[in-house]
Amino acid sequence: MRATISFEADVERVNDIMRSLILEETEPLGSAYSCLEGASADRLVEAITEALEHMSAATRQLGQYREMLLAFEQARYTTILPQPIAGASSSEDDASAIVAQAVADTKGTLDEMNQFNEFLGKIADQAATAAEDAARAKPEEG
Repeated sequence: MRATISFEADVERVNDIMRSLILEETEPLGSAYSCLEGASADRLVEAITEALEHMSAATRQLGQYREMLLAFEQARYTTILPQPIAGASSSEDDASAIVAQAVADTKGTLDEMNQFNEFLGKIADQAATAAEDAARAKPEEG
């Protein structure tokens, strides 16, 4: 079951609140690690399946948080852009610099998120490889 939560917070607190929510996702990631670490040789497939479910839930939630933060950053920078003053060309240059900085900051955040997604992908690939190796190593009954 899923729920949508909506509330207001001071702009200065948004990143701290989002950080708290993001850190909550370490619990399912830790559970995924525990599933894999505690798996017995005869229960590897079940352990991998359970770990992947934990990682999938965390990945989905982190993706939502990323989208929320990007939308917030976009709205914040759009709101604070200085309004052009009639006859002043330097305001356009200032606005361009602010936009360029905002784009660079957002790109940095996206790069960090992509690195985290790659990390999760590597974990999933390693788990799948381990399952395949375990399946090949299991002696055939007959």
